Amino acid sequence: MRYYNPFKELETVRREVDRIFADYTGGGLFNRTVRTAAQVNVHDNTDDVEVEVLLPGIDPNGLDLQVLRNELTISGERRRDEEIKPEAWHRQERSTGKFVRKVALPSEVDPDEVRAEYKDGVLTIRLAKSEAARPRRIEVAVV
Repeated sequence: MRYYNPFKELETVRREVDRIFADYTGGGLFNRTVRTAAQVNVHDNTDDVEVEVLLPGIDPNGLDLQVLRNELTISGERRRDEEIKPEAWHRQERSTGKFVRKVALPSEVDPDEVRAEYKDGVLTIRLAKSEAARPRRIEVAVV
């Protein structure tokens, strides 16, 4: 006796759709590598939180940074190279267009104490921790 397997047919449809999208996107719909416009590293120091964001090819004057409680929002736009005609591209893997990246911070920060610097395609943001989030040394009284 043969059993009906609906997943086998779904897998066939998935492969066919992926093959069709591969012709247009170079990677298929389901097998494409997920890329974000802004890759980040976040590390926590005693007095501040440092966020490094990879943003090659971005005009730093067009970046917008916002801080609310323990969340940093980075937005901007990566423009397409206008000198190259669209029909001349063989492969284009770097994303273009507007992007928004929200980063959860490990502790609450002081929004008035934020410094940002852009150098060699890397945006470095230093956010001072709020007083409540900073560690305090407590003296122990000996009686």
